[in-house]
Amino acid sequence: IKHTLLAYIKVIQKGTPQSLILPLFEYGTTGCFEYFSAHFRPLLNYSPLKSEVFQAFREMGNAILLVRCMDETLIYPFQKLQASQFSLLPSFLVHIQKTLKSVVESDELGELSDFYKIWTSLLFTFCIQSKNEAIRNKDIFGEGLNWAGCTIISLLKQRHIFSAFDFNSHILAVQKSEKPKMMTLDSDVTIFLEDASFIQLVNEEVFDILNNIQKI
Repeated sequence: IKHTLLAYIKVIQKGTPQSLILPLFEYGTTGCFEYFSAHFRPLLNYSPLKSEVFQAFREMGNAILLVRCMDETLIYPFQKLQASQFSLLPSFLVHIQKTLKSVVESDELGELSDFYKIWTSLLFTFCIQSKNEAIRNKDIFGEGLNWAGCTIISLLKQRHIFSAFDFNSHILAVQKSEKPKMMTLDSDVTIFLEDASFIQLVNEEVFDILNNIQKI
């Protein structure tokens, strides 16, 4: 976190408009999509976004998933006993939380208190794909990116504020409010909605898992 993600979080923060608000439903699905796309053009044009930023979050998330898989392997033989006695993931999450706390206390990243803004910005750009791209970001990076961001959000206790201001969720809500017969969407918007729906489902699943773990 300190040596890799921290630098990229700062980059994303610089490419995130600080006064960005959720557009009215009257903008429509395409209008909301274009509104956010225009504001995030600098971040979308950041060349290392996929190869370095997404990859860094993916690696952190994959590390968490690895520990979770180890947990499942270790706990299985002791299902009839107190599973928490053999669980590695809670301790690993405590370690991550201590690292986040040290970052905040050292004031290395004052913006960490608003990490939910950085995370929702990253997820919006993650779902931007051209129809000419053969492979989607979600297929390249898997669920590792979700696990990284959701873990940080959860440990910083920003889940509720993230859910309230998530750009992808807002666009999906606008899309659901529109009458299907009235919607004629460009392929880029359609692809975005498909990927945003997938990301939303994965996020909720990860948040629920983390919430249960933190109760152990």
